[in-house]
Amino acid sequence: MRSANSLIKSVSRIEPARLEEVPESVADVVASLSAAGAVLGSALHPTSAANLAVLVRIMNTYYSNLIEGHDTRPRDIERALAGNLDRDEGRRNLQLEAAAHVRVQAEVDRMASEDNLPEPASPGFIRWLHREFYRDAPAPMLRICGTDTDFVMEPGEWRSRPEHDVAVGRHLPPSSDRVNDFIRYFEQRYRFADLGKAARIMAIASAHHRLNYIHPFPDGNGRVSRLMSPGAHRPARVERPDRQRNACLGDAEGAGVAEVPKRCAGDSVSSTVSADIDSEFG
Repeated sequence: MRSANSLIKSVSRIEPARLEEVPESVADVVASLSAAGAVLGSALHPTSAANLAVLVRIMNTYYSNLIEGHDTRPRDIERALAGNLDRDEGRRNLQLEAAAHVRVQAEVDRMASEDNLPEPASPGFIRWLHREFYRDAPAPMLRICGTDTDFVMEPGEWRSRPEHDVAVGRHLPPSSDRVNDFIRYFEQRYRFADLGKAARIMAIASAHHRLNYIHPFPDGNGRVSRLMSPGAHRPARVERPDRQRNACLGDAEGAGVAEVPKRCAGDSVSSTVSADIDSEFG
């Protein structure tokens, strides 16, 4: 019989990872959701879709902050995107993290719209999300202080040292020396490119939960999982929008709503993927 300690360290600890046998009632819900999404996508004019995409990014950022206990209002996020930061350091830091969330989701949308999105469950993509989110973070956001620990988090790096071990409420994530193995297993179980449309839709929620269960980074795991999910759902579309709509949806990294129609009035937006993304996924 395997010891309790070996079970805790085993990557199979994240099982069940996916819903392997789908009840008919669940299959019906997935089919309805997929069909409704396709109808909505095809009904929107590219300009309207682009405006909506910008608003959804701000909405996602607002709720992501709220989940973390950070009350940054949509108007504060819009001010941050415009470079109008609060004089108070605490509120300014909240604006900076909100702007980072919008910026990273816009880049994910851009890559998806140009059929250049890496595998969302891959270690490289997950690390890139974390690194990009914290790219311009002020020092206080990177400092991890606890009862017995005090260190500076390195953006994009897994937990790897004993001081990185953490407890989240009553949950004990895998020890830091096992994170890499758990993430490799995570990719194996959630590789979205290998899943059909319905399986992808169902896997998005479970992948979100299991990534947080592994807790691969010292901090920022919830934000990374919430940024991974939009990337994971993009291949699950029943119908892919036309090229102009794709360009508009992926456009306007951090742009305000009023700027988007100007960008969507012409030809498809050109791709500009930063050199570090190229090196990560090239």
